[in-house]
Formats: sequence, C-alpha cells, structure tokens
Amino acid sequence: MKENSTRYVSGKKIEASMRGIVRSMAFVECPMQNTPNIKSMFIAGTNYGRLYILTLRFQTYERHMYIKAVDSTKEVQMNHKAPIINLKLIGLEYPSIFLSPFNECSNKITPFDHYLLCCTEEQIKLINLFNLKTKMKLNLTSTQGIRIKKLFIFNKNEGDPSKYSHYLVGYSCFGSVMVIGLNKLKTLRSFPFLNKEDILPINTISMTQDGCGILQNTSSELMLFTIKSSNVRSIPDQTEPQAQHK
Repeated sequence: MKENSTRYVSGKKIEASMRGIVRSMAFVECPMQNTPNIKSMFIAGTNYGRLYILTLRFQTYERHMYIKAVDSTKEVQMNHKAPIINLKLIGLEYPSIFLSPFNECSNKITPFDHYLLCCTEEQIKLINLFNLKTKMKLNLTSTQGIRIKKLFIFNKNEGDPSKYSHYLVGYSCFGSVMVIGLNKLKTLRSFPFLNKEDILPINTISMTQDGCGILQNTSSELMLFTIKSSNVRSIPDQTEPQAQHK
C-alpha cells in the first residue's frame, strides 16, 4: 500500500529497539484480501507505523469456542513511520457511520462498506481491509506541524436517541484539543486545553464516548472534564468549543 504525502517537518526519530513495541490493538471481523468471507482478525499497530494483521481460526468443543490457529495474513508499513495510537473498525454507509458495524447492520455490510480507522501521531486514515486501499486520510504533522498523543471517538446525540454524529477528539503534543469530523476526516476546531510542558496529563487522558474525560493533573490529583455537546453543535459557526473543567 503506497502513501503519497508531502512532509514539511522532520520525522520523529525512534530507536531501533523501540520500533517493535505494540501501541494499539483491535479485534475485528470483516472480509479480507479480496475474499467475501468474513474473517476474525487481530490487528496490532507498532511504535514505528507498522500494522500486523493476524487471522484467527476457531474450533468448537463442547459448545465453547477455542482458537485453533493464528495465521500471519498481512503486514502494512506506513511511509511516515509514526506510532499507531488507535485502531477501530467502523461501518460507513454514507452519511451514516456505524462504530460496531456487524452488530448494528450486519446484513448491510459488504466488502466496501467497512473500514479500519488507523490513527497515528501524524496522520488519520480509513483503510479498506478487503483490498488494503486508503479511502481518505487527514495529514496532521505535514500540514499543521502537530502530533496527536491521544485520540478518542466522541458521539453527539442529534435529538433522537437512535441518531448520533461521530467525531474524533485528539490531544496534541502542544496541549491543544482537536475536534475532527469522522465522516469526512476534516479538522473542525482546535483550541488550547493544557500546557505543552504538562506531559503527565496528556499521557494519562482517557475519555468516554459521550465526551466525559479524566486525567492525572499531578502525582496526587485527578481532574474530570467534559466536552459539551452544545460546543460541538456550534462547530459550523465561528464560536470555538471549550473544554469544561469540573
């Protein structure tokens, strides 16, 4: 899989001994390598931008499922070689997005309806595992000069309990928060949240899918915060959303 992008900043240097460290993992079920059959797979992303795709084969014994064999199916190396910080399988039936595609719309999924959301520190892209081609991508480091340290999916209710809009919330190395539209991979807003010198809070951030978060502010203090739905709703306007501290 080839990746064409222009770099305007130097790449992050990673020591050889650190390149094989696994940074993200995901279990997925989807068609793979030009076959319509749904396969169970384990995908791991490393500190050097490499994807390892393993196919899992199961057997049934006394009504229990056991892993019979693990086959190495594919390895994909990202050209920019940045750490892969998040992996997620999503279903895309434009403009709708399904975060658990085989649970919510299994009878609608075809080989070209599902994608692996692969997030590195420098780039976010949607990859079709059926043919290993990129559907869309968002370059962050080469165009904006920032690196994402943590990234989460944030859902906003549209009034109907069954309808949600999905966004990516990324925390950069400069302490800023980026709100990214998931349907078109477009940066919608960016605003300051933490000091870039505060490495501990950035590295310890965790969030729920409804926008509530927690981080370790100091060695003995935890901080709760939220990204309000009303702020996300104003994204198309000029008003910038603000993280609300508790």
